[in-house]
Amino acid sequence: MERPCDGRPPETPRPPRSGRVTRSGAILFFQLVNRRYEHASTVVTSNKGFEQWGEILHDEVMATALLDRLLHRCHMVNIRGNSYRMRRHVQLSKAIHPTASRAVSAEHAEHAGPGS
Repeated sequence: MERPCDGRPPETPRPPRSGRVTRSGAILFFQLVNRRYEHASTVVTSNKGFEQWGEILHDEVMATALLDRLLHRCHMVNIRGNSYRMRRHVQLSKAIHPTASRAVSAEHAEHAGPGS
């Protein structure tokens, strides 16, 4: 990939946010990871578990080979908790439906049990 004239790095290819890719998109993604394997660092983020990648990529064998390359010598960071991007939506929802958000909070507290 060529660098743009303004010195910025080239755009990073990204799969669609829908969580589903076309068959040809899956093949291109595999080829990209395969070319970069053991030659360059690759950062991948996903909210899908590894067991779902075969369905997302439409091919269990290709998904397994892709995960083998991605996970070999990897540093995995598993982030848990509320989404930072969704924070504003939660605040807006509470402002629009204040009684509903209190009911959900009370129900959550009941299920959490004492001392939690």
